Amino acid sequence: TAKDTLLIWLAQYPEDNTIQLDYQDSCGDTESHNVIGVAAGQNFKSIAEAVGDDYHFVSASEWTVSASGGFIQGGGVSFTSRHYGLGVDNVVDFRVVLPSSAVVIADRCTNSDLFWALRGGGGGSFGIVTHMNYKLHAPTPIVRFSFNLEESSSNDTTVSTFLKYVAENLPNLDSRWGGRFSWFGLDMYFTGFPRGAQVTFLDDFIEFAMTNLDLPLSFWEKNHTRSYDSWSKVLP
Repeated sequence: TAKDTLLIWLAQYPEDNTIQLDYQDSCGDTESHNVIGVAAGQNFKSIAEAVGDDYHFVSASEWTVSASGGFIQGGGVSFTSRHYGLGVDNVVDFRVVLPSSAVVIADRCTNSDLFWALRGGGGGSFGIVTHMNYKLHAPTPIVRFSFNLEESSSNDTTVSTFLKYVAENLPNLDSRWGGRFSWFGLDMYFTGFPRGAQVTFLDDFIEFAMTNLDLPLSFWEKNHTRSYDSWSKVLP
């Protein structure tokens, strides 16, 4: 990740995808998680295919992204991070090849300083991660809400009114909502059923938009929401 450093391509490294229930790290306490084993170079497409609709997992927004590499070790911001944490919050342990050539496990209680550093301290700076056990969460449907000002994005008053609403309301949304916004629209995801999405945000936003934004009547004839059985269905 810097001048004169070495890039190691691990896309052909053998995949894992082993799902373990009630997995515990080396701490030996009561904390346990359902996890999937993710090998170096494995992307989120392979995880989605292994998990299917059985679990939810925190991922990048594109399924071609490598899971245990730069995404995780750079922090791992996800559309569902407000509810499930960053990617780094979902790592239970790493297997790492150190510059000394030693292979070690890093978790909360074993090589804990390395575990802390790997979770956002800069991908590849401390060793080569060859494997991680990654948390799986209870299955949940996903509601996607897409909103675009379209031709009204050229109206400064409309854009300002929209952004003011975004700044005042999105930070306080139910944690099951995540996504992204720009000056001309929203791309939002809700982990739950459509009714939950409506009462926690959609009903209020649509009322606001119809009342305050200069949008043509034809705009509201379009369907701006779509439901999915799971996050694995969203990623493609």
